[in-house]
Parts: sequence; structure tokens; C-alpha cells
Amino acid sequence: MFSYAKGQDKIITVQNDTIFCTIISISLNNINYEQNIDNQTKVSNTILMKQVREYSFGFQSQESSTQQVQVTKPFSAKPFSTPSNRKQSQEPFPRWRLGFQGGGSYIINSLAPLRQAKKDAGVILPYQADNFYKKLREGISADANIHYLITRYLGIGVKYSIFTSSFQADYSVRNRDSEIPFYFSANEKESFLLNYVGPSILFQQWLGGKRKFRLNEELSVGYIFFRNEKQFDPYQYVFVNPNTNKKQYNVLNEGNTISGNFQLSLEYYPSPWLSIGMNGGIYPTIFRSLKTSDNNTSIERNFDKNDYLDLSRIDYSIGIRFHF
Repeated sequence: MFSYAKGQDKIITVQNDTIFCTIISISLNNINYEQNIDNQTKVSNTILMKQVREYSFGFQSQESSTQQVQVTKPFSAKPFSTPSNRKQSQEPFPRWRLGFQGGGSYIINSLAPLRQAKKDAGVILPYQADNFYKKLREGISADANIHYLITRYLGIGVKYSIFTSSFQADYSVRNRDSEIPFYFSANEKESFLLNYVGPSILFQQWLGGKRKFRLNEELSVGYIFFRNEKQFDPYQYVFVNPNTNKKQYNVLNEGNTISGNFQLSLEYYPSPWLSIGMNGGIYPTIFRSLKTSDNNTSIERNFDKNDYLDLSRIDYSIGIRFHF
């Protein structure tokens, strides 16, 4: 028997039966082989891969695996590659990741320079200025990003984010030209708008073997644009520009600076192409100067080192991402 089997291929079934043959091809589901019967006639046959415990080409044994790739053995003596029982390292995976998210934001700094300026302008009670900017520190944010996955765990892309908040209130202003306390009622609406854009690096790791949960980290460095609008009710008290001695019905502050973002996300995958995540991030943002414009003039204001405008904020949001 050993003399007859020398140089032949061999298939061992899960029942430990041995089939001496010539293996023609191997696929994910079965093995095609040929055998010689007594009169040397060749007979083709097929065996399911799940019924195979081991197979070999000559004396090179291979264990059966459902991860085998298609391999065809030619009749000629040309060399060919034998299949491997380890998982393919180049298994395809989604290369693009498109995400959208939205939620709340909170400016970390107390905005003391702005509050002090409001107090200096003649707001009757300090708590009115404090409450005014406390409301402006709370806002909403939205984010859009797209990344290309270089590997399963690393991607590069671009990120865009927007933050907005607004507040409108009535407060009292003292008339400084009168020795007798005399107060005016003012109505002001003020809004913050921050736009961020920059390149981004994505890191991601699976949590558990079922690939349902994934932890992501995003790191970005870019540019942020600030727009601060103030609108006064013209039928109530309106502040006067000390440089022009004219009323400022509308005031616009603008600025831009280098900023960045770090975000941590936990994603759940209901399907391979869709994920839902909870996100938390921070945007460090400090302005050293602003351009201030009203209906008459426009000037550039540079802040002292101790009075830089710090609009650093934290974001918390829910996002949806598409993988393709």
C-alpha cells in the first residue's frame, strides 16, 4: 500500500478514512480529486470540506480550514502555491468612514474679560452681566468628518465643526452724566459662532471578538473662526462709541486663530456598514486679538496677556457613521 501511495496526494476524512488520489482543486466548500480504479481508468469525485480533517500534496500535510482560498493544481509538473490554513492578512475591509454628529457644548472659561467690559459699560448689577455670559457659554454643536482607512486601525481625513449660542435679555444701565442715580432700560441680543476646519487622524480598536463595539480616537489640528454679533433695540438705550460719539446699534467682533480637537468615541455596529456612537471632545481656543466693527468704524483690538479671550470648549454628542 505504501509503495502504491508514494508521491500521491492524500485526503483524511473526519472519520479517519484515508483517500489516496490526485487533488485537482480546493475551494472554500469542497475538494475535487481523481482516483485510478483497477483498469487504470481515472474517476473524478468531490468531497465536502467539512468532511475533511486533513489533506496533503505528496507529503506536505495541510489541516482543513473553512478559510482556504481557491487553489488549482495543474496536471503538469509546474510549481504551485499550497493553501495556508491561517486567515488572510489582506482580507478586505471598509476603507471610507463618513460621520455626522450633533449635541451640546460648553465653554470652559468664565469669560471674565467680557463680563468685566459689560460691568464697566454701566450695567447696574454685576449679577446681570454674569448671568448674560453664563447663558452664552452654553450652546449646541454639529460635526461632519470623512476619513480614509490606511489600515484597519489608522485613518486620515478632514473634520468640520460648528458651535453656536445666543441670548437676549433686558438689563439696566446707569446714566453716568447725572449725579442723581438715573437708569435706562436696554435690550441686547448677542450670539457666538465658532467654525472649525482641519485635517484629522483616526485611531480605532475593536472591543471584544464579536466586533459590535469599537473605541475611536480622533486628533486634529486646524483653524477656527469666531463671529460675535451684538444687536441693540433702537427704541431703548443704545451704547455710544467713545471714538466717534455715535450710537452703536449693531456691533460685530471677528477673529481667527489656530486650534485643535481631541475626541473619544464609543461606537456600536448594528451592521458592518453602519455605526452609532457617543462622543466627547475638547477644542482649545484662545484669541489674542479681535476686529470690532459697528455701523460707523472698524478697529483691531489686541488683548493684554492676562485678558486673552479664551473660548475653549467641550463637546458631547451622538453620531452616526457610514462605512464603505
